[in-house]
Formats: sequence, structure tokens, C-alpha cells
Amino acid sequence: MLDIEKTLLLARAILKLGYTKEAKSLYENLLSIQPNHNLAKKELKELKYII
Repeated sequence: MLDIEKTLLLARAILKLGYTKEAKSLYENLLSIQPNHNLAKKELKELKYII
């Protein structure tokens, strides 16, 4: 299993490639493990405006 920061980096990378649904899923999975991760919450919120 990937650790928290690697998951965050992966979500950012695949979002840049245009895979918004996959990035959203990674952000949500990350937040299910660590619900108070500020960067993940912020980036998921921004992503919801894109979708």
C-alpha cells in the first residue's frame, strides 16, 4: 500500500494527465485514511469544481 504522501503525489500527477475520476478516487481514499489532511481536502475541493 502506498503511503499518504505518495498517494497525494500520484493523485496530482494523474490529475495533470487529465484523469479526473481516478484522481478524485485517490483523494477520497487518502481522506478515508487521514480525514484531516489539509492539502488533500483542499485539492479535492478544487477538483470538484473541475468535474
